[in-house]
Amino acid sequence: MDKKSPEIIVLRTKIEQSIERVMKTPSDFDFLSGVIWERLKEYISPTTLKRTWGYIGGATTIRNSTLVILAKFAGYKDWEDYLKQICEKSDIESSFFDGATINTDKLTVGDMIEVTWSPNRHCTFKYIGDYRFEVVISENSKLREGDTFEAHFFIEGEPLYMDNLKRGSNPPTAYLCGNKNGLNSIQLIIK
Repeated sequence: MDKKSPEIIVLRTKIEQSIERVMKTPSDFDFLSGVIWERLKEYISPTTLKRTWGYIGGATTIRNSTLVILAKFAGYKDWEDYLKQICEKSDIESSFFDGATINTDKLTVGDMIEVTWSPNRHCTFKYIGDYRFEVVISENSKLREGDTFEAHFFIEGEPLYMDNLKRGSNPPTAYLCGNKNGLNSIQLIIK
């Protein structure tokens, strides 16, 4: 399964919550590898965990055997049980998007996207290729000018999911804009 899929992102979040640690440094992945071994007597290398979290490059998909162990660690019988449980949860729904949508596939390097979200957040991102963006303006946001991240879609009324957010020499992380109410507005500024 693709490591950028929503199911994987949710699973990573559940695991981080269960160990009360955000995976940001090599020692975090060493720690998680050890805790998985202690609880399950199953081994996942820190390198595999780093790839799963997008901390390092490598394969874009995750082996089923790794998914089974991670699902067990998060409290499920196996990967299939995890998928079944998240599909049955009442707060996870399927729906069509009504708001304006910008698909990253349609962008040209240099295009800009302006977004706003509550309360009083405003950012402008420049497309730098390969689904990556650079923050060029950030007002009232935790994002900083010069930060880079990956995003596939910008959808008005929906949260913006950023993956591999990089700031200076800090390890990459994930970030969510507009968690409660989504993006208030999106605007494409063509190069």
